[in-house]
Amino acid sequence: SISISAGSIAYGAFMMSSIMLFILEKDLSALRDTIRLVVIVDVFTFGLFKIIALALESPAMQNALGVPASVFKLSLGIVVLGGVLIVLELFILVFMLEWLKTRIKKPVWFALTTVPLYLAVLIIDGVLFPMLVLGIGPKLGVILAGNLKSKAFLAMSYMLPLCIFLAVNKNSLKSFIQSPLNLKHLFLVPKSDLLAEIERQRQTLESEEKNSATWRKASTTYSFP
Repeated sequence: SISISAGSIAYGAFMMSSIMLFILEKDLSALRDTIRLVVIVDVFTFGLFKIIALALESPAMQNALGVPASVFKLSLGIVVLGGVLIVLELFILVFMLEWLKTRIKKPVWFALTTVPLYLAVLIIDGVLFPMLVLGIGPKLGVILAGNLKSKAFLAMSYMLPLCIFLAVNKNSLKSFIQSPLNLKHLFLVPKSDLLAEIERQRQTLESEEKNSATWRKASTTYSFP
């Protein structure tokens, strides 16, 4: 039998949605926003588990169910590790998609390659996560075998909606292939974007100054009865 945790189901859906988002947006801002979302969720979960652990250790807390605080203390490291792995796998996913752009130009072949790439990312997570959490041990092989089965089954379950998305959005996929991204700009904003933002702020400031001058002129010319 194959056992799949709720976290694995959510992870598979998250990575599939990330692929869809990257193809539709065709911009590094999508990756930045996705990473920002992962960090925010991890920080919130870490803080929540920390508070719960402290509350369970407090003598003023009535722990009617006898839940040990060590459960949440142990989960703190797992939360951090899981977030780091997700960010790393997002980088791998984007890097491989960009690499495929340089090798495959036809949308059909690109789509057929994207699906196994999604499977590969899930398998990487299925291997790295238990190895880093549990370490090398006699039971690691059995755990990895079961984890890989669940990841493979999960990937095959999500392949159908992913294939439907790629088939329906042929134009977006073609545009994505023809729009290479400079991964160096992931953390360094391009000069053109900075200039555009400065120009936008300048126009906003000029508009506010004009509105302010109009109000001042109206207030000086209006006479109260």
